[in-house]
Amino acid sequence: MSHGTDPPEERELLGLLLKERNLPYSEYGVDKSVLASWQSRKLISLLEASKKNWAVSVRRGGRLRGVAIAEYLPWDSKIFGLDIASLRYVGGEEKTKVLEVFRDESAKRGLHKVFARVRSEEVETGQSLESIGFRLMDAIVTATIDVENEKLKAPRNPRVKVRPYRKGNSNDEGAVLAIAKEAWSKARVATNHFHADPELPEAKSNQLYVEWARNSVNGRDDFCFLAEADGRVAGFVTGSNLVHLEKEIGLRIGALSLAAVAPWARGRGAFMSLAAEALRRISQRGARHAEIGTHITNYAVQTASSRLGLRSCSSSFTFHWSTERPNS
Repeated sequence: MSHGTDPPEERELLGLLLKERNLPYSEYGVDKSVLASWQSRKLISLLEASKKNWAVSVRRGGRLRGVAIAEYLPWDSKIFGLDIASLRYVGGEEKTKVLEVFRDESAKRGLHKVFARVRSEEVETGQSLESIGFRLMDAIVTATIDVENEKLKAPRNPRVKVRPYRKGNSNDEGAVLAIAKEAWSKARVATNHFHADPELPEAKSNQLYVEWARNSVNGRDDFCFLAEADGRVAGFVTGSNLVHLEKEIGLRIGALSLAAVAPWARGRGAFMSLAAEALRRISQRGARHAEIGTHITNYAVQTASSRLGLRSCSSSFTFHWSTERPNS
């Protein structure tokens, strides 16, 4: 058996992906060969995009038996002042071995943290990650609705008014950032993988969500809506239609990106009103499906999603590896 850092050929990667049981968006009935081809192209393009992205592989008799592909995360690294990467794919018959090689290569590259998110059906992958030092940090549950063929169950809420965010309006931006600062600091309703990691400073995890909200309302996402109650901004939601997926895999879909409700306004149905408006916008822009993803402990969002007519369709676990505890 041999191993190294030479990237796999696209045909080799495609061969591994075709053997996977659960590829992204398989729950929508997209043909497996289409998804595998899309994923292989996407991963090869990632490796070609930057020298900071890398792959490790394990071969036996010249045949690819395992591969791990990582992407350096410049934004996360800047927020935390640490070199951070994300494990974008691990596959093959020798997952544990290739992950050991990946861990050693991450340490050689001076990485402080590596994040990994795997679909919850991939229990073996999660166990392999844990065996080489990754630790579980959170779980995400995603719900979906066919906005083209299913009626949205959106009860009228006289206590909350929803309106579009006014881009460039300092009052609107200030209100969003203030809610983000409070909602993801002392008033968090669920645990996320940043705050769950005791080795990431809490203040910087708080700031990450503020900067995420700032980017979302300033062009990262397609739209933003604000909820108002008692004459004040009570919450916000952002989201996008993932138009590139229609071109790449024939899937017309949109998703909510970020949402928060001010602590004083919780319990009034603000999130449900915001989500309903966001789902309508996604539908109006040509999507057939719309998704809402949230942390497994965010029961309020899961309840609201169910009441709106969405149903759970997928879930995933997030793991972290650290140079502070490489093998523990």
